[in-house]
Amino acid sequence: DRAVQLLCELAGGSPGPRIEVGAPPAERAPIKVSYDRVRSLVGITVDDATITRMLVGVGCRQVMPSDAPVQFIPPTWRADITIEADLAEEVMRLYGIDNIPSSTMAYVSLDAARMPANLRAGGANGTRLRDQVRTMLVARGYYDCVTNVLTSPEEGAEQVTLKNALGRDFSALRSSVIPSLLRVASRNIRYGQQTVRLMEIGSQFTKNPNTEFGVQQREVLTLMIVGQTDPHWSDKPRALDLYDLVGELHVLAPKIESVPVDVSIRETGDAGPRPYFTRNVVELRLGGVVIGYAGEVSPELALKYDVERTVSAAVIDLRAVPTVQSTYRAVGQYPSVRRDLALIVPEETSAGRIIDVVRTASPLILRDVGVFDVYRDKAMGDGRKSVGIGMTFRSDERTLVDADVDSAVESIINAATQALGARIRGVSVE
Repeated sequence: DRAVQLLCELAGGSPGPRIEVGAPPAERAPIKVSYDRVRSLVGITVDDATITRMLVGVGCRQVMPSDAPVQFIPPTWRADITIEADLAEEVMRLYGIDNIPSSTMAYVSLDAARMPANLRAGGANGTRLRDQVRTMLVARGYYDCVTNVLTSPEEGAEQVTLKNALGRDFSALRSSVIPSLLRVASRNIRYGQQTVRLMEIGSQFTKNPNTEFGVQQREVLTLMIVGQTDPHWSDKPRALDLYDLVGELHVLAPKIESVPVDVSIRETGDAGPRPYFTRNVVELRLGGVVIGYAGEVSPELALKYDVERTVSAAVIDLRAVPTVQSTYRAVGQYPSVRRDLALIVPEETSAGRIIDVVRTASPLILRDVGVFDVYRDKAMGDGRKSVGIGMTFRSDERTLVDADVDSAVESIINAATQALGARIRGVSVE
């Protein structure tokens, strides 16, 4: 309009008809604004009317729904205003940075519960889960590692590369923590360590076209064991294997958040996370949710880092761990009763399957169950074995009598007979 006016005044032109070219810009989405939050971000004390006047002055349009907080629609020409903090920045600019009083104290909230669940470190459970897992693993002999997320493109498939890399050896974001821990394990083995147990809670990056910038970042817990068992008078040292690592996960899982958590393990075939795992890959499930994998690391990959021994590793997505609440259970004040059963079962029946059947058959007063003996004899028949099961019964309401325990044991025997084809070899009472 101003250009047309000047052409008419100075060049003797005359205005022609107005022609609209292109579609009008789409209206911006409204931004919810809390005046108290704006004052907190800026660090000044101004009234609501002043904040409104400032925001309207930069082109924002105020919207006040009857059932919602105040909202402001930013102007189309201010693409830099997208969130509430941007509006607070405009208030700070118009108020004058020099007019904001200085302070010698700064307050930062460390309460992860105030953050959205998807942004908290370690998932919905926040940093508490990370600290809890780290403390338990260190207590079991693991060394907490902090390695670099920057690596070379040769250390993984489909690496996310950087445009402003410091050098080729630091030009990609790692797609797995396993190569980083292999480098640490190799160094420790060269220094003479016979037992190496490593852990790291760190980030790994993969390409994903459905995410922002085409990169997906995941925070994972990675465990690695290599070498031999710790020396002990009861047995000779032996090579650490995948069963040792799986055993650690079984011990770790029930202690997470102080509630019983079941980790079921099953073979995955070719569905494992290659190329880091190549054999004996198992899938880790927690509460029915897949949280990671465990398996033997590719021997070729281990040799690349001069590790000539069998390496077992596990990768667990901490954000996949469901939110659980800690609960308190008082110590039982009534005495417990111990009963033992020797069940003759087919050779292929696992101890875990037997324990599951026992727990299901007597869930009310059964407090603990475990295997204390496995015995084989030709007299039991071909392809059969005797598994000794120790059971502890206790009530939180009263002292149990023999009839209570006898009824529970009878239910367990019936369930084992029907579900496992078991028969009783002997019963003893302690």
